[in-house]
Amino acid sequence: MVRRDRIALIVGVALGVGSCALLTQAGFGAGAILVVALLFCPLVVSIIATKHLFVFALLPNIVIACFFSIVGALSPYNRAPGGGLSSESLFIIPMVFAISGACALLMTATVWLFRKVIMKA
Repeated sequence: MVRRDRIALIVGVALGVGSCALLTQAGFGAGAILVVALLFCPLVVSIIATKHLFVFALLPNIVIACFFSIVGALSPYNRAPGGGLSSESLFIIPMVFAISGACALLMTATVWLFRKVIMKA
């Protein structure tokens, strides 16, 4: 692993944890911060990394998605009358993971495409 890849790994974890800290304080703006974080974190990590862009870009999004899913599932507003998870929670959790993977793929593909175009020029 190259030095830039190690730095990308550290930055990815730091951005993921920092975004989770922002999400805890967001209140009703959590949805907007979630979307910005899911797009911004993979972009920064993909720019830093040299190889395995998608793996490194997916790391902060997995941290954010796990945090968002766990906090959302443990919220008292998302509980079923029997005390278990509501059907809405069971629908939202896979959706958050799918959106986080799609955002990481989008940002990785964009950075990869720009690198290929710049290398040809």
